Amino acid sequence: MPGIFALDPSVFRVPTAEALQTALFQNPWFKPDNLFVMRIRKDDAPVAAGIFITDGQYADPRAVDAGMPCFRLGAFGTEG
Repeated sequence: MPGIFALDPSVFRVPTAEALQTALFQNPWFKPDNLFVMRIRKDDAPVAAGIFITDGQYADPRAVDAGMPCFRLGAFGTEG
């Protein structure tokens, strides 16, 4: 989590990597196994992170709507 937080701390609404981990791993809208990280093969450093939305009650992944909860509750920058 420190590597993800270090990508751009200004994106997240939490002050530390530990707070980011809590926000993502104890989130009522998705499980930790919905998170993914892209890494550089050479040194295993993270270069990107994302969240798979798979629960239809949370958000319909086949529709794009700025009013859906995935934009309000599941996007990076909504922690805290």
